[in-house]
Amino acid sequence: MLTFILGMAGYGKTTRLWQQLKEDVEAKKSKRYIVLVPEQFLFVAEKQLANFLGNKLDLNIEITGFNKLCKETALDGSISEEARKFLLFMAITKVQTNLLVLKQAKKTKIFQEVFSLLKQPENGKNLEKLLNSIDIGNLRLNGKLRDIKLISGEYNALMTKKFGNQHGITTTCELLKENGYFDETSFYIDSFFTFSE
Repeated sequence: MLTFILGMAGYGKTTRLWQQLKEDVEAKKSKRYIVLVPEQFLFVAEKQLANFLGNKLDLNIEITGFNKLCKETALDGSISEEARKFLLFMAITKVQTNLLVLKQAKKTKIFQEVFSLLKQPENGKNLEKLLNSIDIGNLRLNGKLRDIKLISGEYNALMTKKFGNQHGITTTCELLKENGYFDETSFYIDSFFTFSE
């Protein structure tokens, strides 16, 4: 069920939200309660909740923001580190014969270095742009950069093929729903001016 509490600033919307949360906790409506607020209001919301509930504060209540929620659910990459490493291993295997300098990229040290470069989705995109624009006189360094570009391109292609647009919020929500992350959870959203996709 979705309930909107509408009103002008200072008319008690947040107070009503705290009252509803308190009623739901007392009625044991859910096993878990998440209050979602903008990141800059996390501390204020925690303080308000503590003041409102007093000694009835429930450990199943969590105040969070989108960024914190994504980190906790590993949705800043909804793919496990092991899965990412496996896909990198597959990418290296696929381009192995075309590598000039990093032919031993499956070795632990080199693998870890390449993995740390590609681990974050935004690094992969920035790395592609950087590698496309660099041409250094040092042949060995050029060879390494070319190899990293090959590995990165294959890795990103495998990620997209396997997981699609894994960074989209819609995909993220679908994955959470499939995994039951929000089962028996009540959500309370406060202090946002607007939402966009």
